[in-house]
Amino acid sequence: MAEEKERRRIAGEIHDNISHTLAVIKMKIGEIQSSAYRCPHKKELSLLTKLIDEAILCSRTLTFELSPPILYELGFDAAVNWLAEKFRTKYGLTLKISSNIKSIPLSEDIKIVLFQSLRELLRNVVKHAHIKKASVKIHINKKRILVRVKDRGKGFDISDLSDKINKNISFGLFNIRERIEYLGGSLKIQSGKDMGTCVTIIIPLQEINFKKERT
Repeated sequence: MAEEKERRRIAGEIHDNISHTLAVIKMKIGEIQSSAYRCPHKKELSLLTKLIDEAILCSRTLTFELSPPILYELGFDAAVNWLAEKFRTKYGLTLKISSNIKSIPLSEDIKIVLFQSLRELLRNVVKHAHIKKASVKIHINKKRILVRVKDRGKGFDISDLSDKINKNISFGLFNIRERIEYLGGSLKIQSGKDMGTCVTIIIPLQEINFKKERT
C-alpha cells in the first residue's frame, strides 16, 4: 500500500505539473504562430508543437501506468475493461472477459493487488504465450473473489520455474503470489509445454463486508 501511495503521488505530480506545463507551452506556441504576420520559424514551431503533443501523450500514458485513476474513480471492473482495451490496441491481444462484480466495490488493498496482478499476468501472455487471444474470469461471492487468466499458448513446464530460461515468468509470478498471500489468498498455476496456461487467484472476503457493500 505504501508503494501504491507513492505511485499515486508521482502520477499526480506528472499530471498536475509536467502535463500542465507542456499544455501551457503548446498554447503559447500557438499564440506566437497566430499573432506573427510572417513567422520566420513557422516550420520549427510546428515541429515543437508535434514534439510537445508526443510528450503530453507520453506523460498521460505514464500516469496511467503508475496508478490508473479509473481504478479509484470507477472501480475494479471498469479498470479491467480499460486494461483489456489497452492490451488490444497496444499488443493486439483480444480478451474475453466474464465478470459478475459490476456494482460491488472492493477494499482498496484488494482491488490494487488484483489489478496489478492481472496486469502482470496479461504481460506474461503477451511476452511468452505467443498468442493473440486469452480469457479473464472474475467471480465474487460472499466468501471470496476469484480472478482467472487463461490462454492456449505455448505454456511452460511448471517444474522449470526456477530455471534461468523461465526467470522472467517465475519472478513475476513470485511477486504476484507474495502479494496475494499477504491478503490471505492463494495462487494456482496450471501449464504445460504447448498446452497453454491457466493462473487462478483467490482472495477470501469477509461476509459482513460483502453484505455492507451490496446494500
